[in-house]
Amino acid sequence: MGGHISTHPAIHSCTLCVCHCVPQHRSEDFCPAQLTATWLQCPGIPEHSHLLMADDQNARVRRVNTELGSLLEMVSTPGSHSKEHHFTGGAADNSTALSCPEACLLLSKLVAADVKSFKTCCMRNIRSTFGLPGNCAEVRHVWCELVVQHRCQAFYSDVSTFLTEDQGMGIYLYGELILTRQKKAQQLACSLFKNLQAEMDGDARESVHAMLLPLLPAYHI
Repeated sequence: MGGHISTHPAIHSCTLCVCHCVPQHRSEDFCPAQLTATWLQCPGIPEHSHLLMADDQNARVRRVNTELGSLLEMVSTPGSHSKEHHFTGGAADNSTALSCPEACLLLSKLVAADVKSFKTCCMRNIRSTFGLPGNCAEVRHVWCELVVQHRCQAFYSDVSTFLTEDQGMGIYLYGELILTRQKKAQQLACSLFKNLQAEMDGDARESVHAMLLPLLPAYHI
C-alpha cells in the first residue's frame, strides 16, 4: 500500500486532496487494489462520498440551514443590514450559541452562497453573531475567507491577526488575497509575508513566496 500512496503526489500534483474524501472501507473487504481504484488513482471526490456528507436530516444541520436562511434574508432585505441577528436556538443543550462545527458549516455556506457582495454593516453583524475574533481557529479561518471574498477592508485586520497567529492554517488565504486583484489585499499579503517569513515553516515560506513572487517587486520586497 505504501507504494500506491507514494505515487499519488506525482499523479495528482496540484489537485485538491482532503482527508474527508477518503472512503471508509470495511476491514473485511479492504485491500490496496480497491483503495487505489476508488481514490488514489482517481482525482476529485469518490463517487460514493455523498455517504460522508452532512445529512439534512441531522438536527444540527437543519439548524444551520435555518440560520443560513435567516442571515441571507437579512442580507436581501433593505434596511435590515444594521439589525443585530439573533440565533433561533434549537441546540441540544438549549443554548443559542452555535458549536464550532456548526459555525464552520454556516460560515462555509455563506462563502458558497450566491451573494454578490455583503455590505460592511452586514459583515459587522455576522462578525458579532459568531463572537469573532474570539472564536476557534477553524471558525476564524472561514470568517477570513468570507472577508477576503467580499473584499471587506474594514476587517482585513482580522485576516492579518489570523495569518500572524495561526500561520499553519493561513497559506490558502495568501492565495485568496492575491486572487482578489485588489491592491489593498495584495499589499496586505506581501506586507505580512515580509514581516513573518523568518518565523514561517520552511515549506510554507517557499509556497507563499512562490505565490507572491510576481507581486514582490511592486511592493519593494
